[in-house]
Amino acid sequence: MEEWRDIKGYEGYYQVSSIGNVRSLDRVLSEDSMGRSNRIKGIPMSIRLDKKGYCTVGVSNRGVKKWLKVHREVAKVFKTNPENKATVNHINGNKEDNRVSNLDWATQGEQNRHALDYGLRVAAKGSKHSQAKLEDDQVLEIRKIHLESNTTQQSTADKFNVSRRLIGMIVNREIWDHI
Repeated sequence: MEEWRDIKGYEGYYQVSSIGNVRSLDRVLSEDSMGRSNRIKGIPMSIRLDKKGYCTVGVSNRGVKKWLKVHREVAKVFKTNPENKATVNHINGNKEDNRVSNLDWATQGEQNRHALDYGLRVAAKGSKHSQAKLEDDQVLEIRKIHLESNTTQQSTADKFNVSRRLIGMIVNREIWDHI
């Protein structure tokens, strides 16, 4: 059963539901000089996907328009966050499934582990990894040097300005095994 609650900061103006729908509420905007009320009827709000694939909705209050992420608003009003975690995780990985039962508060680290565990994101390998010290062609050259010559790992390490251990791991395919 769909349950509706006010969006925090927009009480009396907008509500979000337990299944991820958003609606505006009936309200009186102003009275004219004759004392007549200018009423606005509430409507279901259009939800759009942002560049990262998250559902967003445009709301305004006193002329200030803002785009809200639907999953965050659902979590804010339906899920407790006793550990004050900063992000909201889609349990099934589907960014368009904003049911309260599909959302959990998470740390950024928990989000990253979840994305890797469920194949939503692939771990960076080789030169694409943020801590890579070598390029793919350098790794291939290191392997070639050790196949074709009698060079020590230390001299190769000195040549590429890396540790001897790193050279050993490359040669033994403990790392950079994707190339």
